[in-house]
Amino acid sequence: MKDVMKSVLSWSSVGLLAFALFLAANWFIHAQAEARGNYCNNNLRMLHACKEQAALALHLETGTIVTEAQVVMYCKDGIMPECPSSGKYSLNPLGKSPTCSLGDPKAPIQKAHWHRLSMGPIGTHPK
Repeated sequence: MKDVMKSVLSWSSVGLLAFALFLAANWFIHAQAEARGNYCNNNLRMLHACKEQAALALHLETGTIVTEAQVVMYCKDGIMPECPSSGKYSLNPLGKSPTCSLGDPKAPIQKAHWHRLSMGPIGTHPK
């Protein structure tokens, strides 16, 4: 009887350990995706600010299509930011925020890992 109890207890321990590892792995994967999404969102904010700087310096009007060459000189160290999840950034015309190809505009703003800017268009302030 003691051998049976030891066997049951050892298998229970293995099961609990496997479940704990499963939960930890899921948490780690989710945390990693959220961190990449936050990084992407910060890059989009920087691109938004760089577009505003370029528009002011070059006297561009709303609706003007800006190029990377016009914007990159206002980016930190003159380097265009890149999405950490290999998404592609679109600068979009002035008056429209930059976007990431991985972004889902229908997703709630609370989901930071959706790779999208949670601000209004250039010239407006977020609510």
